[in-house]
Amino acid sequence: MTTETPVPGPSGPSGPATPSPIPGQPGSATPAPATPFFRQPAHLAALVLLAIPLGLLSRSHTGSVAWAAASFLTAVLHQGLVAAVWRAELFGKRVTRRFGTAGFVVYGVLFTLFAASRIAVSAGASHAAPGTLPPPLALWQAVTVAVFVLFVWLMATVFRYFGMKRALGADHFFPEYRTMPFVRRGIFRYTRNGMYTFGTLGFLLPGLLLQSQLGIAAGIYHYLAVWIHYWVTELPDQTLIYGTPK
Repeated sequence: MTTETPVPGPSGPSGPATPSPIPGQPGSATPAPATPFFRQPAHLAALVLLAIPLGLLSRSHTGSVAWAAASFLTAVLHQGLVAAVWRAELFGKRVTRRFGTAGFVVYGVLFTLFAASRIAVSAGASHAAPGTLPPPLALWQAVTVAVFVLFVWLMATVFRYFGMKRALGADHFFPEYRTMPFVRRGIFRYTRNGMYTFGTLGFLLPGLLLQSQLGIAAGIYHYLAVWIHYWVTELPDQTLIYGTPK
């Protein structure tokens, strides 16, 4: 889901691009995954640890850790789906060999549903404990407007210049996506990684709109969880595909 593509090595329909420099050697700061499970135990452990403070806050506001548990579950389902599908495709093209391009379509539908479930959990947590932000209210209103504008700008850029297929990780599936040029239009003119920086701000909007500490905390959980995905899944995959970390 990165916003630009480095110059790849040779690629073909049977596997990922040949990396240059060799992953793990000088010039490649992020090692490529040697197995489909590379860094995934750390992925799960980080999501668990991140959920602990959210659970404490959830209990203090609602008497239950349910919203922390729901945040953790939806993050695991969503990011687990992405990691499983991406790695299955990188290691043997197991998705497209079995299902063809329909496999990517099904993955995209599931991705969207799981992403929506995370926003729904943030909204539910916000509704469970609204109006709990400290004053001044004008500050939070300004933050809400800024977050909304950046999120909408990011989504408009994706739809107009980047494309949803590319945002979903089409370079893991289709070699032609590995040679596409950098995207330097819209919000991507000002940031190298707008997808992760601004796309995940949507998780914060329910908490900001309902002025909910718990809702914002749930949104922050999902925001940070997606960055964990970036470090443990996307960066190593980019090294395997292109030979250089993004």
